[in-house]
Amino acid sequence: MSMPVSVYSSTDAGAPQFTEGKPSEFFNVLKACLIDGYGDKAAAGWQLQSITPSEMIINNDPNTASGFTARLTSERDDDSVRQCVGVTPMKAWTGTEALLPGYMKVIYIASDARFFNWTLIASKSGFYFFKGWWDDLVGGPYQYGAKETAIFVGDIKPFVANDLSIFLAYGSDSGRKNHEFGSRYSQESYDFGFDMGLNGSISQTVKLYDRALNGSPIDYHVRPMLINANPSQPAPPTDGLYLPVYIMNDLGTPQCLRGLLPGLLHPTEPQHRNELPPFYNYINGQKH
Repeated sequence: MSMPVSVYSSTDAGAPQFTEGKPSEFFNVLKACLIDGYGDKAAAGWQLQSITPSEMIINNDPNTASGFTARLTSERDDDSVRQCVGVTPMKAWTGTEALLPGYMKVIYIASDARFFNWTLIASKSGFYFFKGWWDDLVGGPYQYGAKETAIFVGDIKPFVANDLSIFLAYGSDSGRKNHEFGSRYSQESYDFGFDMGLNGSISQTVKLYDRALNGSPIDYHVRPMLINANPSQPAPPTDGLYLPVYIMNDLGTPQCLRGLLPGLLHPTEPQHRNELPPFYNYINGQKH
């Protein structure tokens, strides 16, 4: 993420916990990690604009990041259990919906205690939130159709200097479960960042303006450049190849690589199915 990164987990001392599976519990986790800190963990450095049991407005650091805003709202506008929380990126929040045109992303707040574990990886500019995997018997995030178990919110890593349209939310679209999250390997890996697109159209994943925030927003999709779509499951994984995850538009002329999802490397072969997150690998002698 090109700035200090912290890893937060439900297994940390003093970490907030899910107990019933309510949106407010999700907001409390985000607030503890991004805004307040807990135990011996310092906060990631985001700002809180407002919070209720059914809505949370946050922005990343305006000095070292874009300063853009995300609005998180419960699916049913209440704090009942077992519902999705939608995440919408914005230019700013003034009490009206100054939304960035795009696709709302969702994360499902399950009431099943086996999905109460969570891991959050954050910097001042962005965060990844992963929910679930209480133990390896759950069988991965695909279990019970619960694909909405991970989300990214924040600034991408742009390829062009002075790009002002870099803030987005990425994950499942409004309950449509559009992103690929394990099925290509018979549910044998966690593949956040290989996108099928809204209703199967890979172009309709995220929207970004031009780098000056002018004109109409353009559709982009999210995926690695290379992927082995139908491998036999290796045991253990053999190729050790990891790829960046790109935000791209290859449907028009000229083709465009806009940037990367920050800090994310995507394996081309399945692994980690029976490991509790957070898990770490060493690549070229460096811990990731």
